[in-house]
Amino acid sequence: MKHKKKINLIYGLSLLVIITGILAITSCKKQDMDVQQTDNSIQPKMTAEDKAVYERIMNFKKKVEYIKEHPQYKSGEMMSVEDVQWNLDASMNFTYSFVFESFSGFYTDSVFVSLPLSGDSINLNDVSATWFELVEKITGIYNATPGNSKDLYVSITKIKEQNPGTVTFISTATIGERGESPEEQPFIEGDDWIYGDNLGL
Repeated sequence: MKHKKKINLIYGLSLLVIITGILAITSCKKQDMDVQQTDNSIQPKMTAEDKAVYERIMNFKKKVEYIKEHPQYKSGEMMSVEDVQWNLDASMNFTYSFVFESFSGFYTDSVFVSLPLSGDSINLNDVSATWFELVEKITGIYNATPGNSKDLYVSITKIKEQNPGTVTFISTATIGERGESPEEQPFIEGDDWIYGDNLGL
């Protein structure tokens, strides 16, 4: 059991490092936009691993958003429990978390989401509904956190319980309190332009 926990911890830390790297590159792209327009040789580089993670997250988000916009569409695609956990965790942090900000305090709370199992797999349509349910529930944690100067620092999604017909995930969200009030906030429609490619909402 200790060996398995150690592997999960290493896996989780590796994933966070990769996502942080992608976010850093995305941030650099935005900050260096003017320089790049005058000198195309100055561009941040992504490793093959960074690109693979980025493409996996973006592919997942495109699928779940398409299903939401086309509720009659039945993809028929099935995902393993482990893939669902990875995608929920990675895409939530990639889209909403602010890992580069400085915070003076933190508030943590957890929410649960459950999905039906077909054997050992989950239907992508159910995953899509759960992704948006999870966003709504973490938004609820954000809104319940005291103060106006805050952001989602990180969200960690894990498998809580798996039964023959259902799997339950737990997502623990950490909301950071800023020293000064930012002009933009996550989870507010219309603020997405300020952050670039999914660097925040």
